[in-house]
Amino acid sequence: MNGEQYTRLKQVGGRPFTSAEEDAIARGVSTDWIDLVVENGYQQSHQLGVRGGNEKTAFALAANLFNEQAVIETQEFTRKTLRINLDHHVSDRIRVGTSTQLSDQIQNYGSNVYGGAVNISPLAEPYENGEMVYQPGADPLLWNPLADFVENAIVDDRTRLRVFSNLYAEIDISNNLNYRMNYGSDYQKYRRGLFQGSLSSARQYSTPRALKDHEENFTYTFENILNFSKELNENNILKATGLFSVQKSNYERSIIDVEGLPYEHQLFHNLETAETVLNYDSDLREWGIMSFMGRVNYELMAKYLFTLTGRYDGSSRLSEGKKWGFFPSAAFLWRISNESFMANQSLFSDLRLRASYGVTGNTGIDPYQTRGGLTRTIYSYGNSSGYGYRPGTIANPDLRWESSATANIGLDFGLGENIAGTIEVYQTNTTDLLLERKIPITSGFDNVMENIGETRNRGWELSLTGRIVSTRDFTWSANLNLSGNKEEIIDLYGTKTDDVGNEWFIGEPLTVWYDYDKIGIWQLDEASQAAVYQAQPGQIKIRDVVPDDKINEEDRVILGTNIPVATLGLGSRLLYKDFEFSFLLLGIFGQTIYNQFEVNHATLQGRYNNLNVDFWTENNPTNDHPKPDGSREYPLYSSSRGYAPGDFLKVRNMQLGYNLPKRILSNIGIKSMKVYLNADTPFIFSGLASNLDPEAYDGVIRSETPSTRMFSLGLNVDF
Repeated sequence: MNGEQYTRLKQVGGRPFTSAEEDAIARGVSTDWIDLVVENGYQQSHQLGVRGGNEKTAFALAANLFNEQAVIETQEFTRKTLRINLDHHVSDRIRVGTSTQLSDQIQNYGSNVYGGAVNISPLAEPYENGEMVYQPGADPLLWNPLADFVENAIVDDRTRLRVFSNLYAEIDISNNLNYRMNYGSDYQKYRRGLFQGSLSSARQYSTPRALKDHEENFTYTFENILNFSKELNENNILKATGLFSVQKSNYERSIIDVEGLPYEHQLFHNLETAETVLNYDSDLREWGIMSFMGRVNYELMAKYLFTLTGRYDGSSRLSEGKKWGFFPSAAFLWRISNESFMANQSLFSDLRLRASYGVTGNTGIDPYQTRGGLTRTIYSYGNSSGYGYRPGTIANPDLRWESSATANIGLDFGLGENIAGTIEVYQTNTTDLLLERKIPITSGFDNVMENIGETRNRGWELSLTGRIVSTRDFTWSANLNLSGNKEEIIDLYGTKTDDVGNEWFIGEPLTVWYDYDKIGIWQLDEASQAAVYQAQPGQIKIRDVVPDDKINEEDRVILGTNIPVATLGLGSRLLYKDFEFSFLLLGIFGQTIYNQFEVNHATLQGRYNNLNVDFWTENNPTNDHPKPDGSREYPLYSSSRGYAPGDFLKVRNMQLGYNLPKRILSNIGIKSMKVYLNADTPFIFSGLASNLDPEAYDGVIRSETPSTRMFSLGLNVDF
């Protein structure tokens, strides 16, 4: 809100003005704090690639430098990447190679000055006589967000070094038998250095704080694969694959958090000088998976393909006696277009029917859930501290594999030379779900990992790819993807009953919004009816689900889910002579989002600035937001205002390019050169405010940074 709007809010809410606010109103003060902390950001990306080789060796090198300056000055991200691909034929039967990528990234995470700027009164001023006012408006809970823009006031450097490498060796043992070894490793080293100065928004005159966090993670996968292929006769081909693999992961972490540093320019580099150690901790997590797999493919008459697969996987993260699981699958493909009865038709250039059924396993949980762990406790004995230990988590000795059985039917088709598509329907039943279940805090814990129940996903997918127009000078191609999915809980704990405490309901998705249903605002002519519910005109009106003339927990209902019902993707590319234009559309439909940002910043109290929302007054009987009330921190049933349809259609990307004529480039040794203009998220069509991107928030709109749109100019050159 600006100064005038905020003044009106306080007047309606009955919150008194301070003398400083009265003076600011008289002088016409209206500070736009958002404008002070948000500016245009920029992004740049530079890539150089080299390819070469001979009859035995092929290589490719690529380097990339990426830098982004965010719309908030204190936030920046830089990534340097080097990629190496190498393939070499040692002999006619032996081949080796590698694909390795190294990346080094540095992120200055900054602080949430955006959230702070939203809260501060527009009647407050950031400077007085050229000096920064650290507590504008004299509110002890609000700090000037511009204080974090001072150099080294807040430093939150996060660096990550990653080396991801795949090595392979392949040997043709015979004409029918092949062995391949794959070794993939992923090494990551992460360091976070945090410093908060005494005049930063995080410390607010308190002593400086510093934190250092080191993490190291190494994961590798080692695979041994035997492939057998034999053409038994003209109409029969047999293929078989056997695999043995091992995957292991090692993660270590150490962290120390201190305050009371004697001098601030040391930042987080000399922690031993601190007066107080707030926290120190270390961690080790190790896990492994061992797998055996066998697959048989049989092709008959180039029309029918049968596949049988069996996997036997063992996970260290599960309980003794339940570490291993067997996961079979079977598939059938019928090339209908190869049948004799299709020979005389011209509609389908390709037609294949697919059917499959298979079971997969999931063991993606933190290690040691079956054993629990110890946490240190501190007791006070007079002026001394005594130390003891207690269980940190509840051990579950019965954890087993989560299994998902999927049945799928698909039809692949080609229509002439220009159109190809796929239609699929599927159903997945997942049993023994690995979920954290909330439990009563009186147990000493708040959750436990369990195999809980069963869910079902039913869905469909349609994809079309085609060349719509193709002439000498003009080509237009497009691809369309449509999908729909419905998730529902089938069973919980073997009882098929709801678990309200965890907000799990039979017949509903795993994630739902369960809250009171706001149906409007009590109006003046509803005063007597509102009094029945101990409410009054101007307050939020909640649906009385259980008609008992009172609102309590039994009146909460399922308001929706952040899981979409349908998804649309449409991409298109148009070429006209040396010009090209492309765009990509994304649509999400059927989801409900929760606007936490609006709920938290439309308190209608008058102590903090407020989003400029449509609130109720006697002369403005809206049903959007209740009447301001300076005596309440939040309106009653405030969270019920946050739910809204999350349907949206956005232009995710648009690009216009020009390819310089090759007859000109050939004279200077260049194969191709393209100049292009690119726009990311230029248009969004949704029920939200114009600056909010529903896709970016994953169902919950928070306030750390605003949504952005990016426009760029680029050049691609191939020598």
